[in-house]
Amino acid sequence: MSDQRILVTGASGFIGRALVANLLGAGHSVIALNRSPSVPPLPGSARYEERIAAKPEDLAAALAGIGADIVIHAAAPGTRPADRTWQVLSEGCISYVHHLFDALAAQAPKRFVMLGSWSEYAPPTGPTGSLINEAHPLESGNMYGAHKAAAYLIAHARASQMGTEFVSARLFNIYGPGEHEARLIPYCVRQLAAGKPVELTSGEQKRDFVFVEDAVEAIVQLALRSAAPEHPVYNVCSGIGVPVKALVLAAAEAAGGDAGLLRFGALPQRSDEPMEITGDPQRLKDLTGWSPKTPISAGIQRLVSHTLGTGIQHD
Repeated sequence: MSDQRILVTGASGFIGRALVANLLGAGHSVIALNRSPSVPPLPGSARYEERIAAKPEDLAAALAGIGADIVIHAAAPGTRPADRTWQVLSEGCISYVHHLFDALAAQAPKRFVMLGSWSEYAPPTGPTGSLINEAHPLESGNMYGAHKAAAYLIAHARASQMGTEFVSARLFNIYGPGEHEARLIPYCVRQLAAGKPVELTSGEQKRDFVFVEDAVEAIVQLALRSAAPEHPVYNVCSGIGVPVKALVLAAAEAAGGDAGLLRFGALPQRSDEPMEITGDPQRLKDLTGWSPKTPISAGIQRLVSHTLGTGIQHD
């Protein structure tokens, strides 16, 4: 699909902002939906328009006459653990989706792309090193994951009722420039730059890390391919589990920080945190040929340089 009119919710967030920049750079028209006014990633673009909805109930007025061909739903609550109350999750996951589809009902888009999360999956039960594919059971014991999974099910049902193509890009651990300063690597880098100790868990947890620009490429391919997606869910992942400790040590080296300030094991492991989460990327690769291109070392270097050089962070 070329020259599409694309609505991006959560457009000022970490992934939303990178998405908008990618789409504008490719010549598409973007309607950015935010909770408050934001500076666009590519200032001065005639193809950029911003709409504001501070809460779900404001969506109908904000999206009147929007006429979007494609919707990419990147707005997400609870990205920081402190925000993961049931009230915030219910409003941001469940209520938001219902109000969004109500607002789009009179002008149904061709395709609705939802940005999901590995947290939607129940903890793995197979042997160490097993990859989680899209048929894995959904979460029911963790509040954040359960709300994300519920939002996916509701959005899929609403899109089906509307006659809109639906696909969820289920993201694993996305990192890169633009992360909020409270996230792991920016936090560690800033602490080290200040010569302060960094209290951490053991860091033995393995996660599937994907650089933000690679993840955006996958999302855009799902959004813009001419044929309807063959499945409702595609993992956006690398298929490689990397210990969190290795990522932190790589960031410390890239930042020139004192690794002796890293206090691994000072904090307990979170009770609701699986020790290993690695996704199976085969379904997306078969559909689009996509696979991550940015090595961890290069991605961490770019994140560290951004963190130390600009201080610009997004929610």
